Amino acid sequence: MNNEMKISGIILGAIAFGLLVIPIFASQDIYFLNSGSGSGNVTLAFDDLTDVVIFNAISGQIVVYNGTYWNNVNATTFSDTTTCNNLGSGTFICAGDNVNLKSLKASLGLSISNDSTSITYRTNFANGTGISITGTGQQTFTNTAPDNTTCLSVGSFAEVYKDGECNFRDIKGSADISVVQGTNDITIDYNGTLASESTVCSGQSGNYNIVASSSGGNCTFKNLDFGAGITLSSNGTHIKITNSLPEATSCSNVGTGSKILKTTAEDCVANSLLGGGGIGITNTTDDWTINYECLSTGGGTFSLCSFAGSSSIRSTSSGVGINITNSANNLIYKTNFVNGSGIQITGTTAQTFTNTKPELQIGQLTFITTEDKTMTNLSTGYVDVYATLWDQEEQAVIHGANVTYVRIYLQYDFVGAGTDQCRVVDVSNNANIVWESATFAVDQNSLDSGWVARPAFLSVDKSIELQCKSSNGTNDPIIRGYEVFIK
Repeated sequence: MNNEMKISGIILGAIAFGLLVIPIFASQDIYFLNSGSGSGNVTLAFDDLTDVVIFNAISGQIVVYNGTYWNNVNATTFSDTTTCNNLGSGTFICAGDNVNLKSLKASLGLSISNDSTSITYRTNFANGTGISITGTGQQTFTNTAPDNTTCLSVGSFAEVYKDGECNFRDIKGSADISVVQGTNDITIDYNGTLASESTVCSGQSGNYNIVASSSGGNCTFKNLDFGAGITLSSNGTHIKITNSLPEATSCSNVGTGSKILKTTAEDCVANSLLGGGGIGITNTTDDWTINYECLSTGGGTFSLCSFAGSSSIRSTSSGVGINITNSANNLIYKTNFVNGSGIQITGTTAQTFTNTKPELQIGQLTFITTEDKTMTNLSTGYVDVYATLWDQEEQAVIHGANVTYVRIYLQYDFVGAGTDQCRVVDVSNNANIVWESATFAVDQNSLDSGWVARPAFLSVDKSIELQCKSSNGTNDPIIRGYEVFIK
């Protein structure tokens, strides 16, 4: 190796050393590049391009990895490969690669507006004749002038019009009738499929038949003839048969009583005879027999008649507790009672029996509580006084099956102003009230309800409770307890 090559190698080594000295401080590996004695480039593999300086770079070049090592190449040798893809199945917005986008245009009935982030489509409709459009999101089109066409069928035959605003039935043909629709009309015609007319005329057997003959679909009828006392006349629609010699029988009633015969100039009709109360009618071949009969009309066990159909009437007599007196037209039945010990009878029509010595009822204590309870700021609406679980009032039960009256005594220390009021009610339903006091504004030492008739809801066992209220919501009364008596 000559001196020039040695000097060049030393210089190149110094340059390489200077370029790679920085990684020493980053605790990285240091590589020395030496051209050696050979010719051409020396290739060294790197894990990446961190802290790599590219020699002899030219403006506009880029570094490209070719699969083996990195090279400096001109950027113009590469083309932009950006692709614009359309998603979905609608009309494409992208016109091609490199993000060529179509512009958006509004068409009939639409308007477009845009801001920094969005493009907004809106309908561009206006109210027209008979149409009202409402709604800022979903829009509703309303027919404000609906068609009110009215269709009617005239005549009395099968109707072509069905219902609604001109809903019509179709006209249907058959094997013998054809229906052909033209531009402005419908033709209904016999289509000639029948070989011959099949009309047959016949009369009922066993009677005088008015049919003379029936052949080939043609019917011949007999003429009408008339005898003595009968005349015939006809017009375009009917034949009239008249009795020319009507019967001249005349019937009449005689006497001044009710008429038996219904009389007209040419008719004799007799009224039928009906028996009334106590009247029996029987008839034979030539006469009627009318008898008085005793008739029992009630549903009782015994009858005043001796027997059914008899004219005899039984006599009546007084029994125990019953007196019978006879007036001009009536038999008068009266009870025959007198007052007895402890019983008083009053009344001239309906009689009332009164127990003048009723069994005495004694009031019995059924519940008592002496528990003091201060009601701070007593509410203006009724509230439970003894609301604590397991207080003495838990035992307040009235067994009402045999109870007639209820009596309550209340001990109440009034504290405050205005008025207070208390009541005793059904625990399960406060609308059921045993007793309610009047309002009061002073202490109540044994406030007495008096004997109160048992309410209907107390016919079975019921738990009761005491409730109180004030007129102002600020009173602080002390309830000292209450007692419940029954009898």
